[in-house]
Amino acid sequence: MIANFMALSSEAVAESSAFGRFVEKIDSWIQIGPVEFLVNVVIGLLIVFIGKLVIIGISRVLKRALNRSKKINDLMARFILKLVNVIGWIFLIIAFLGRIGLDMGPVLAGLGITASSLDLHSRIPLETCSVV
Repeated sequence: MIANFMALSSEAVAESSAFGRFVEKIDSWIQIGPVEFLVNVVIGLLIVFIGKLVIIGISRVLKRALNRSKKINDLMARFILKLVNVIGWIFLIIAFLGRIGLDMGPVLAGLGITASSLDLHSRIPLETCSVV
């Protein structure tokens, strides 16, 4: 019954919309069966758990290296550690969502566009930007 409702909903929503693709993905999850979906979720959670341990390990090694360095002050060391932590979690979230079957191509494209726009924005001097 739920599969029939989802099929009707996916037909009613335009296929080109993001919501329509999301409804179609839920419909495909229902069709593959709950057992296979739960296996994918468990494997995805295992990836996140192992990734968390890797991030903790990398952070500890990096923290020791930054503490030994005489050229990097405490504020910069905390910034670098936080940056490594955030980037690691972004990769883990993308890996988890990719494992459960979501298309990560648009997400990666969006991250690339965001990074390039931030890079371009950081190169423009503030004096050239005028607010009207």
